[in-house]
Amino acid sequence: MMWRRLKESIEALREKVYNTFIRFEDLIRSRNICILLLIIILSSASVYALIYISWNITLKGSIPDVRFYSWSDHTTHTKISLDYDIYPNVWLRIENASYGLENGGFKYKNITLGIQGISDQSKLDELKIIIKDPDGGQVAVLEWRKWQSIDSAKVSFVLKPKTIYTIELWIRGSSNLRVGDEITLYLVIEVYE
Repeated sequence: MMWRRLKESIEALREKVYNTFIRFEDLIRSRNICILLLIIILSSASVYALIYISWNITLKGSIPDVRFYSWSDHTTHTKISLDYDIYPNVWLRIENASYGLENGGFKYKNITLGIQGISDQSKLDELKIIIKDPDGGQVAVLEWRKWQSIDSAKVSFVLKPKTIYTIELWIRGSSNLRVGDEITLYLVIEVYE
């Protein structure tokens, strides 16, 4: 059925092209250039119509399955901001960083945690982020030291469905750190569906 339609379309196109060339010869003989140009333009448009394809994309607003979970009020968020004081040459340990990481969906999720940027790397010596399962077992550890490239500080792991994980932070300020210095860490979590 489909081949027959294709063959009929090709035959019809061949007939149009043949008739166009016959008219083209007649127009050249009569020297009517305007009609000739019009036929050329119309025949070009019909060729383009043969290769036209259509593509639709439907987008729906949604809430991602992987979110930050607030331990204090049991709400979820896609973006958080945390503030801590750090000191030169001293480790700061935050055993539970006010927010957990939740997979609220019904499927396992592949995750990559990485550092997108540090506003002033000279003020930090080391950073460690530990993701722990509900039983306290380590699921992932992201470590960065000041001599490392930020791009190399990534870790991939899997989150179980309907599970909330604890985020533990270890941050060590450098000897260059002074009172009033502000350092911003830009962290990113990539979720692969």
